[in-house]
Amino acid sequence: MAFCPECNATMGQTDIVCPDCGYDFPEKLAEIRTGLAWSPLAHISLNVAAGLAFLAAVATAVWAAFALLYTVMERRPDHLLELILSPFCFLFCYALFVVFVRVQKL
Repeated sequence: MAFCPECNATMGQTDIVCPDCGYDFPEKLAEIRTGLAWSPLAHISLNVAAGLAFLAAVATAVWAAFALLYTVMERRPDHLLELILSPFCFLFCYALFVVFVRVQKL
């Protein structure tokens, strides 16, 4: 939680204008959003990482479906570990995708 330096009202971490008094401090924001973390290379890296995380989530879902199908069709429980781990792998990859997308919107 952040506070306005003018009226001491609460505001969001990324707000650049106070919602109560209208205090504007874009100079401070310009100082924060410089450097390698805000460069075009960082944006490209985030896009690539988000794409890879999404593809990994899709591949994990397909892998789980084939493991389930193989286990049911062949009536062999030797793919039981894959069936147990695949939802966790999917959730992890999807969570990474969500994080990469949300970081880009800051």
